[in-house]
Amino acid sequence: MIFNRILDYIDLMLSTENFYGKILVLKGIGRVVVGKFTGRGGFFYLEEPATIRKDGLFISVPKDDASIVSVEFDSRNNDILKSVLSRLKSSNRKYFFDIGANIGSISLWTSYLVKDKTTVAIEPIPWLAASLKQSKQRNKLENLIIVNSAISTQSKLELEIPRSGNTYFTTVASAVGRYDKIPGKFLTHEMLSVPVIGLDTLIKKMGLSPKEIALIKIDVEGAEADALLSGRGSLKEGRPAVIFEVWSNEKFREVKAVLDEIGYTNYEHLGEYDYVAT
Repeated sequence: MIFNRILDYIDLMLSTENFYGKILVLKGIGRVVVGKFTGRGGFFYLEEPATIRKDGLFISVPKDDASIVSVEFDSRNNDILKSVLSRLKSSNRKYFFDIGANIGSISLWTSYLVKDKTTVAIEPIPWLAASLKQSKQRNKLENLIIVNSAISTQSKLELEIPRSGNTYFTTVASAVGRYDKIPGKFLTHEMLSVPVIGLDTLIKKMGLSPKEIALIKIDVEGAEADALLSGRGSLKEGRPAVIFEVWSNEKFREVKAVLDEIGYTNYEHLGEYDYVAT
């Protein structure tokens, strides 16, 4: 297990731009190895920002953030990405909404590989949204729109971000307290106030018709039902396919109840925690 993970990290190192970036990745590998064999735990992150190049796509990675591990999900081996790309390419609708985009392990690829569609990457954490903007500029992705906001029915929102030492675990940042459900021992966590907007409001503000949206992917660590409720009107009118992640049967029932009420009837299990509703 640890050997395969180290191989993944070495692949990241080889994909990292310039010599200094490779040194940063090598130091990250060292932390993981030392932590594993001393029993103290070791998390992979970069001490400074870097750029990874995968299959021709440049991906900006922030410092002190474990989101870098999502870079290994490239256009060849991410099952969710494959499903998203297949649905986008076969749809005559123009827009894809990626709610909970992080550093763009889905949305950068869709905008890079499906040029005739527009990806709307929605990410509330400011340094992740900044990395997305850097990636957009570096790759000249004119069909990528970045929204630095959470999607919710609430007017104010705080995210709980687990942290260990210098490392933020933004891939599991949650508005519903997932902190105690994460494997491993985190020394602390931080609360971050983030901008928030309802999905119906955002779509209207962008001047879009809900019938222009082909697909919504939502991964917001337990707050999926609330986020979808904020877009109930648009979902009813446009009925885009919805790919969602849930990490318990209870959360699946919450999301399904919202989508059932809107009119969705078919649920396909894509693997592990992911489903698509149509």
